[in-house]
Amino acid sequence: MTLSRPRSSPDAPPRDGLVPLEAVLCTEELKGRPTRRPDYETENRALALLIQALADSPRTILQKLADTMLEVFQCDSAGLSLVAKDGKTFYWPAIAGAWKPHAGGGTPRDFGPCGDVLDRDAPLLFKRFERRYPYLQQATPAAEEALLVPFYVEGKAAGTIWAMAHDDRRRFDAEDLRQMESLGRFASAAYQAANAQQLQDARHAALNLMEEAVQSRQSMEMLNRGLRESEERYRTLYTALPVAAFVCDRKAVIQNYNNRAVELWGREPKIGVEQHCGSMKLILPDGTLLPHSQSPMVEVLRTGVPARNVEVFIERPDGTRLFVVVNFVALKDAQGEIVGVVTSFDDITERKQAEADFREIADRFRFMAESMPQKIFTATPEGNVNYFNAQWMEFTGLSFEQIRDWGWTQLIHPEDVEENVRDWQRSIDTGEPFQLVHRCRSAKGEYRWHLSRAQAMRDANGRISMWIGSNTDIHEEKETEAALLQSEEALRSLNED
Repeated sequence: MTLSRPRSSPDAPPRDGLVPLEAVLCTEELKGRPTRRPDYETENRALALLIQALADSPRTILQKLADTMLEVFQCDSAGLSLVAKDGKTFYWPAIAGAWKPHAGGGTPRDFGPCGDVLDRDAPLLFKRFERRYPYLQQATPAAEEALLVPFYVEGKAAGTIWAMAHDDRRRFDAEDLRQMESLGRFASAAYQAANAQQLQDARHAALNLMEEAVQSRQSMEMLNRGLRESEERYRTLYTALPVAAFVCDRKAVIQNYNNRAVELWGREPKIGVEQHCGSMKLILPDGTLLPHSQSPMVEVLRTGVPARNVEVFIERPDGTRLFVVVNFVALKDAQGEIVGVVTSFDDITERKQAEADFREIADRFRFMAESMPQKIFTATPEGNVNYFNAQWMEFTGLSFEQIRDWGWTQLIHPEDVEENVRDWQRSIDTGEPFQLVHRCRSAKGEYRWHLSRAQAMRDANGRISMWIGSNTDIHEEKETEAALLQSEEALRSLNED
């Protein structure tokens, strides 16, 4: 597909069907859309596969990156836009998904979404951008939303990566942006690898020489200038990766590592000498010391089967420990023989601490709720009850599974159900506190009056994260009140007589 430059410039007043740039930007909406927990597992798995692909076939790494983005973001199209050598246009070297037939096309540098991203030096979320750039009407299907993130090589803008939705069923959020920025850092390494014409041949030669060097110290003298250049290329590529990574040969001897690995290890291991890992110690989550020789790497080198999402503590020279998640992928030559292993790992200490803090808070809440004489419950923002304390089960004689979500309605007096459901739904829709006096059935079949209350708990952005409620038995008070009313009525009747 050939895309011609439009007549108007981006600074000219809208004409010929064009609208201002702000009319097609919706980046600020990312902050207000529903949030998700960071999906580090998917991110690390994707990066590990990309590292393997980078080592196996750097000539096709850009297409592999586009295919990976399509899978990770579950979008309709994904790809890369690179600045041409003349600096006047962008071209699309790799596209996956519905827009794949448009690979090889491109957009003007000074009037297009990619150009706006580089000019603003920031990720941008576009909505129906063909309203501003008419030439993009030729690219079908139309883009409902497109999230673009810039990437750089040696501080110079090289292009953008992008993910696209062709209808309103897929809306990008802040977690998509976080992962896109992570893959944008990898795109820099991928771009350099794709431009290295002889990188694959040099890689095979380097690995063969490394293998000989491990078998004999004298073989180290055989490493020629080509090997050193190849190693330097690999060091440059690994340095650009957003996660820690290192390479071992088939004897588990460390052959290369990036700067991020050194940061996490807290030291620089001796290349060609040390084995398995650059950390001082490996400790399992239960506190058991894991010998380096028994790490999953050994099994990966033996079988070629990847080992993913292995969680372990690494100890640094100063005695501090980091909780990391590790992925091991076998490195194979053109004949499919295992020649080494690529290991990537990332620090998840803060995430694990946050999870532990959350569990502690949840345990404290549960202890408090189970200790209170009142019936306590919690619910999702949508109103599905996901917790009842023991007092509820004792009162109803039913299990949690029987009354969870909206199953509690079976306990409400038939005359009170409609009002209860209506008021609860109103609170869910508006966020206003819930309060209602109604009757609940006990395990003995008796309906007792209760005062039910629920309050919305909100996050830092003001969105409801959960509901917390209580049910207080007020049956005696209601009976006393009814008796008092009855007495007053009887007295009034006597006075009238």
